[in-house]
Amino acid sequence: MGKTMIITTHHPHIFFNLADKISILSNKKIIFSGTHNEILGCQNEMVKKLLDD
Repeated sequence: MGKTMIITTHHPHIFFNLADKISILSNKKIIFSGTHNEILGCQNEMVKKLLDD
């Protein structure tokens, strides 16, 4: 697409389908940023919990 968008969601299937690069925030801070595959391989416990829900 070549466009920047900010989407707020708690549903991983939405951001995986819409974005090439994803940033995950917690308490007003970015806790992880990366591609679909990088997020799936992330070892951060908060990110893993979000993906498990």
